Amino acid sequence: MKKRRWSRRLILRYALLQLPGLAAAVGVIFLVRQWIVFPDYYAWIAIVLWIAKDVVLFPYVWQAYDWDDPKHIHSMIGKRCQVREKLDPEGYVQIGGELWKAETEDPSKPIGEGERVTVVGMDGLLLIVSPDRPGDAGSSLNP
Repeated sequence: MKKRRWSRRLILRYALLQLPGLAAAVGVIFLVRQWIVFPDYYAWIAIVLWIAKDVVLFPYVWQAYDWDDPKHIHSMIGKRCQVREKLDPEGYVQIGGELWKAETEDPSKPIGEGERVTVVGMDGLLLIVSPDRPGDAGSSLNP
């Protein structure tokens, strides 16, 4: 499997998403300067430190900004879960410790609370699920 690397697009995405925080920091600095007098270079030092913080953190958080990585797309498909709220046709399922909104693959067949289902598709953050068949192994269930 090919290891994902940083791309210009990924770095640009990260940089652009950091701009609102930088703008807020600069705004706060100028507001504080109205009440507290300090040399201009203090403001510049604060801005440089803010940017340095983003540069230092990038290697640790870049994967969260890599939305184009194929392994993240539809990563829930194939997961087995348990219905927490009746799916008629929508309700909630539990995968790990998280509740996800889900819809039955066949809207004419509701699935009751407590039944086990498998994720067969996604529509944004809505999971499309189908009921497990009686012979399916329960060992791969993600409670």
